[in-house]
Amino acid sequence: MMGLLLALCLPAVTGIAWLSRYWKNSHWSAIAGYGYLLGILMTTVLMRLWDALGLKLAFYPLAAILAGITLLAFVRRSPREATAPAYRPLSNSGNSLGAKLLFWLLAGLLLLQYGGILLEILWRPLYPWDAWMNWAPKARVWFEFRELVPWVDRGEWLQLAPGKLAYTLGNPKASLYPPLVPLVQTWVALGLGAWNDSLINLPWLLCAAALGLGLYGQARNLGSPSLHAMLLSFGVLSLPYVSVHTALAGYADLWLSAFFSLAAIALFLWIQKRDPVQLALAVLLAIACTQTKVPGIIWAAMLLPAWLLAVAPRITISGIAATGAVLVYLWVSGGISLEIPLLGKLVLTPQRITLPGIDSFAVAYHSVWKALWQNYLTQGSWNLFAWLFLLALMYAVLSRRISRRMLPATFLVGEAFLFLFITFFFTYHYASALDGTTINRATLHMVPMLFFYLLLLYQPKEIITSP
Repeated sequence: MMGLLLALCLPAVTGIAWLSRYWKNSHWSAIAGYGYLLGILMTTVLMRLWDALGLKLAFYPLAAILAGITLLAFVRRSPREATAPAYRPLSNSGNSLGAKLLFWLLAGLLLLQYGGILLEILWRPLYPWDAWMNWAPKARVWFEFRELVPWVDRGEWLQLAPGKLAYTLGNPKASLYPPLVPLVQTWVALGLGAWNDSLINLPWLLCAAALGLGLYGQARNLGSPSLHAMLLSFGVLSLPYVSVHTALAGYADLWLSAFFSLAAIALFLWIQKRDPVQLALAVLLAIACTQTKVPGIIWAAMLLPAWLLAVAPRITISGIAATGAVLVYLWVSGGISLEIPLLGKLVLTPQRITLPGIDSFAVAYHSVWKALWQNYLTQGSWNLFAWLFLLALMYAVLSRRISRRMLPATFLVGEAFLFLFITFFFTYHYASALDGTTINRATLHMVPMLFFYLLLLYQPKEIITSP
């Protein structure tokens, strides 16, 4: 069990140690949440580098390297390593007795809920479809061979030369999936020294905890009182769909939700506060998105226009308008098809879109409005959040809360909804909207960001306008 404890704790300790060195002005819970996710990213990168050197995966040598990286964070700092002034909440409304009692009630409910989820993970074998269809098979093979055996499509697998080691899966696209999730499972199995279908999924519980801590800490960094920050974290972590993806561990979507949403929130706070650590966190977690799922590439790319709007709004708006005009021209003129070196073919036509390394699909409109209504507004996956978001956004527009300073965050939220709209109304993914599968998983990626966006909209003006 010592190996299991090290596998679970060492990435967190490494990430927290380095983040606490350069982010001393932050609330401790943001350091804990973001630190765990950065530690996971660091661990998976180390495993890939180790394998690239031709070395067999071995837990204790890798753990020793992580421990050494952690110790480097405590080397005496240079006087030049200055930190920004500490964040301070601008409201004391969370200090009353009633607020404190409500705070600890919500915290206790979360502990009770996720204590039950811990038991679910410990007692339930590997269960979710995608877990044993796409992700865990890779981890099992990598653990047994102690190397990152390549995964190829079925056609290439059939043509392999005798003696060449490679695996394939029933899903023809699985060989193209990024490696972060199975690497996390492989890491835990290496720590255990044996394969265990339940224990390899314990990092999902830690991922949910990191998401909650990151939300709470960033709300405190923004200036919110403790009760408001707790309401934010409680609102996200109590969502049935978040709980399901923690308890039925093995999917990649909870990880992508944590990476993308916390990256977006870090970018939001960089826009508000101009803290360079926030921008660095946004970049690092955006990289983690690309290593988690193929849609993570698109989610990460959405952050760039929002950042450009913050640093050069006029140029960016002109560039967006020009890009839109070019795309419309290409669309009405029949489109283009060209080969991009190192990436593949790019096709943009009224009939088909091919994005190299992402997907290829025929373009046709499919009406899935009824499915959206059912999944978001009548079924229980999201509690009442969809209604809350719609009403809160309508009131924010009517009361002119979407200020110029909120433009980048608002644009990113618009990009997120546009991505889902195109995906489920104009591609073959409409089928997974009708049967209620992928539509909720894709929505999960952005929901924590939407919660924080509402918090931004309804913050006191002195917070939103502070430098």
